[in-house]
Amino acid sequence: MNARRAMTLLEMTAAITVLGVISAAILPVIASSADAYASAARTRRDTERIAFAAERCVRLLREADAGAAVGELDISIAAPDHVLFTSGRGFRLDGADLVLIMPGEPEAPICRDVDSLVIQYLGADGVTSTSATPNATHRFNVTIESGDLALSVTAFARAQIGG
Repeated sequence: MNARRAMTLLEMTAAITVLGVISAAILPVIASSADAYASAARTRRDTERIAFAAERCVRLLREADAGAAVGELDISIAAPDHVLFTSGRGFRLDGADLVLIMPGEPEAPICRDVDSLVIQYLGADGVTSTSATPNATHRFNVTIESGDLALSVTAFARAQIGG
């Protein structure tokens, strides 16, 4: 027998309806995974940006200038959002930019879109604030906030530990 069988209009409509239901169920999953990927990429980029700035700040604080007396640092400005050593090196928050200050060079932004910078000056016990006497600082706690991210790091001045 030579019977040809084709899809009827009813079968075609049923197939298109099933494909439409499956597509409608899968589309939100695909869209949410794309949003999650974009969010993760943005978070990773922001984390790397803030981590770079924190590393530059910590490096500068570790290499703090030794003061005239043994066990002291040579700090000329010690503010919650600004540190400057007598040599002219330091960093500060300038609006939404965290800028690096080097003597004889223009200020260079090391991180943009910073919401807050908090520098704590602590003594040898790690608890006592030395904000009133910054030359007696042994460690610095630095917190950088940008958007939903906050990164806190601690730096020990090498001049204080005999480095």
